[in-house]
Amino acid sequence: MLLKVDLFYVPTTVSLAVITTILTVSVVASLRATRGQERRDLQAPAEPPFRVATAAEMAELEPLRRGRRRPPAAGGNPGAPTPTAPTQNPAR
Repeated sequence: MLLKVDLFYVPTTVSLAVITTILTVSVVASLRATRGQERRDLQAPAEPPFRVATAAEMAELEPLRRGRRRPPAAGGNPGAPTPTAPTQNPAR
């Protein structure tokens, strides 16, 4: 809902009171809806979702890992900027 200030001015205190009332009513309704329900503890999964790979599984994946590696760039440091020669201003 968009109100123009020229059409209808809503004071800040009234706006904050409306927001507070809406939040309070929603919290009270939520608490009443869940009244009488017990808290339940979360059940841990029977087996963890991830596990450590065995040596045989790692050996099986080794060719894939080796294929993704990039060779190092010439010069040693791949992230270093390349040096450029200083330019001379011909107007001098």
